[in-house]
Amino acid sequence: MNDIHPDLLFSESVEMYLLRIALLSQVEQPVPIARLADELGISAVSTNQMCRKLEEKDLVTYQPYKGVMLTANGEAIADQILEKRRLWQEFMINALGMTTAEAEDYACRFEHVTTDEVSHRLAIFLSKFGQTTAHSLAASMAPQQPLNTLQAGQSVEIVRVDSPQPLLTFLTAEGLFPGALIKVLAVSSHGAYLLEVADHQLSIAAEIAADIQVMQPAEKP
Repeated sequence: MNDIHPDLLFSESVEMYLLRIALLSQVEQPVPIARLADELGISAVSTNQMCRKLEEKDLVTYQPYKGVMLTANGEAIADQILEKRRLWQEFMINALGMTTAEAEDYACRFEHVTTDEVSHRLAIFLSKFGQTTAHSLAASMAPQQPLNTLQAGQSVEIVRVDSPQPLLTFLTAEGLFPGALIKVLAVSSHGAYLLEVADHQLSIAAEIAADIQVMQPAEKP
């Protein structure tokens, strides 16, 4: 990775810019400044100024009248942060028994203060002890099926997501990860699925739904 100014690298606001650009890039590239500003709740002028600074640090490329895209450096940082979010979500849901909404809220806070060392240790913990959690045991015993076999109105719990990177990173950030509770709101004639995920709605294509294994929600004691 090229030399990156440490104040920018560890700034939470900069990380949020990179994360939002990474997520919006799954839908549109380059990401329009106006769209980015709207997502962040910041003025277009301030967003434009920050993107210029990020470009100077080789974190984004800016195309006048078109928008911004992450460079390899920017994408690497965004992926690292999203991975930290995923680890915290998995830990809080599976090991602590928190709800998906609670886990997502705390994970979004922890991702910005989690060092690489803590992230590494958390990953080791989950790999060693993950299968002893209540959720993992229930998931291993319960009947499973692909999401694309469901009908509108069904509510299920995600067991596994087999999508490749970077799609997996995008889906995780949108709340589609093991342990998450979702509801199928509608199914289009082309097989696209409109889902209710936590506090928002998300539409995914049929081929993406086929890579998501689900089960009936586990009953709470």
